[in-house]
Amino acid sequence: MRWGFAGLLGVVVVAAAFGLVYVADGDAATYTAQLSDAGATRVGDEVRVAGMTVGTVKSLSLLADRVEMTLTVDNDVFVGAQSTIDIRMLTIVGGHYVALHPAGTRPLGSAKIPSDHVTLPYNLPGAVPGCDRTSPRNRRKCLAPQS
Repeated sequence: MRWGFAGLLGVVVVAAAFGLVYVADGDAATYTAQLSDAGATRVGDEVRVAGMTVGTVKSLSLLADRVEMTLTVDNDVFVGAQSTIDIRMLTIVGGHYVALHPAGTRPLGSAKIPSDHVTLPYNLPGAVPGCDRTSPRNRRKCLAPQS
């Protein structure tokens, strides 16, 4: 009976340790970027540098005039004060990732990546003048062939 209890306790301790390692981002730094539009970005999207996954989008917060994106990046990746971000499509049928382009000589630290350093993906309603902030009914009119 004691060996069964000790075995069960050992399994619980190992499972808890794996859980902590999975949840903790001990080897990652957290940064914030300001976006004019979420651009189809989702929590959980990959953050990549030169095609290599180095982090994850952790949260998206809607503010009065912008979206704030919180992302984690591996500690061994230098993120400078002049860094830029591109939100890119994974495939033509959907999915996005965050392409981070580290730049600058000073670390970004707790500063935010400003929206003018963020490039959003192609957006059809935004590509047609006057159709980006209209109701769906008016948007259909905007997109209809003009005669």
